[in-house]
Amino acid sequence: MDSYKTQWLTSEGDERVRCELLAFGTVEDLERGTLNAQDRNVLVKLSILNYVYGKQVVTFDALLKNYAQAGIELTDNDIEMILLELCNHGIMDVSIDSVAREVKVLQLSRYRDVYCGERELLVVNPTKVITNIEIIDTLQAYSDKL
Repeated sequence: MDSYKTQWLTSEGDERVRCELLAFGTVEDLERGTLNAQDRNVLVKLSILNYVYGKQVVTFDALLKNYAQAGIELTDNDIEMILLELCNHGIMDVSIDSVAREVKVLQLSRYRDVYCGERELLVVNPTKVITNIEIIDTLQAYSDKL
């Protein structure tokens, strides 16, 4: 199956918006585009990955607040189930402390498409996507530390 980005590059209309949201978006972008229930669930999972990217510890309150701002009500159990599903798929590895209500991010694999300016973004905020320039800068900073 092609990546959402590959589909986005060749699609038009509603399908383009759908693929753009799934390739680069988060739940915060939903107000500018609509998704069916299945795609919305995928975006909820992808949004967790976006939120934890670059963080070592994330609180349940922060995750729940992030979703609430997008009009999506989740429970602690919902968050735990999503995290466990992502771990089972090998996308990430976390340590969940249900009592302290926090998640320690142990490992996060490449998980989202990278925006390289191929087309204009219609619904996703371009300042919030992972770009090729950001990746190059991160690699350069890492290389400089060696």
